Amino acid sequence: MARRISVLGLGQRQRRAEGRLSGVSGRNTLPHWLAAVLVGLALALPAHAGGFGSGPACLRFENGVLYELPGCGGLGLKRPPKFNLTPYLGFVPEVGQVAVYETSWGEVIRSEVLDVVPWKKGFRVSGQSVVDGEAVMRGDRVVIQGRKTLTLGMDLGGIPIDLKRPMTVRRHWARPNRRNRIRGNGSAELDGIRMKARVKGSWTFWGFDPVETPGGSYEDAALVSQSLTVKLKRGDTSARLVVETAYWYARGIGMVAATEQATIRMGGALLEDLGRTETWRIKDQ
Repeated sequence: MARRISVLGLGQRQRRAEGRLSGVSGRNTLPHWLAAVLVGLALALPAHAGGFGSGPACLRFENGVLYELPGCGGLGLKRPPKFNLTPYLGFVPEVGQVAVYETSWGEVIRSEVLDVVPWKKGFRVSGQSVVDGEAVMRGDRVVIQGRKTLTLGMDLGGIPIDLKRPMTVRRHWARPNRRNRIRGNGSAELDGIRMKARVKGSWTFWGFDPVETPGGSYEDAALVSQSLTVKLKRGDTSARLVVETAYWYARGIGMVAATEQATIRMGGALLEDLGRTETWRIKDQ
C-alpha cells in the first residue's frame, strides 16, 4: 500500500493541473500561436531514451498529495532523492520526427524537428510548430543528456526573442517539490522596434502521476509545473506575458498533456485574461 509522505502546498495554480484532460474545456480563448509556444516550451518530442534509467517510480501524485510507493526504502519528508528525468524530458529527437497535438478550442498543432547537430557537449535541436499550414513558432534548444536542456531563443507569435546566452529551462535530475529557477535576458523586435526582453520563472517536478488523454493512458507520467514571465520594455513602453503551465511527460515519448493559464499586461494594466486551456498529444507521424 502506498504511504503518504507529504501534503503539497499546491495552491490554485497546481490544483489546476488536476483538471480533466479527456474532454474539451469550457474556455476556448487561448490564441493558437500562444499554445504553439507552450508546446515548444515543453521541450520534449518523441525520441529514443538513449539508455538512461530513472529507477523505480517511487512517487505518485494524487489529489494534491505526494505518495511513496512500496519498495522504495523510505524516502523521508525533508529531502527526497533526485530522479533522473532524462527519459521523460531530456532525450534527443530525430530529424523529421513529428508530434501532433489537439487543443480544447479545436486547433491542431503539428510540432516538427527540423535539424539535430552536435553542439559542444550535447546536441542542438531546431524545430517548429505549425497550425493550419502556418509556422507560428520556431526555436532552438540544446540537450545535454543526463544534465540539462537549454534554449537558445524563443519566438512568441512571430516575435523572435534573442537571448544573450543559452538559458537553462530543465535539469534532468530533480527532487520532487523543489523549485528550479529559469532566468534569461536578451532583446526582441516588435513592429520594427528593438526592445529589451527579460525571461523569469521557475519549474517544479511533483512526482509521477497517472493521466488519461484522447491519445492514450499513461500510468506514470512525470508531472512538472512551470511559471514563466516574459517582459518587453523600451522607454515608457512595456508588455508582460505570464503563463502558468502543468506538463505531463511520458517515458520515452515526451509531453502528452498540458494545462495552461495565461494573462497579458500592457503598461501594467491587464489587457486580457486568456483563461484555462488544455493540450494533449494525439499521435506521431
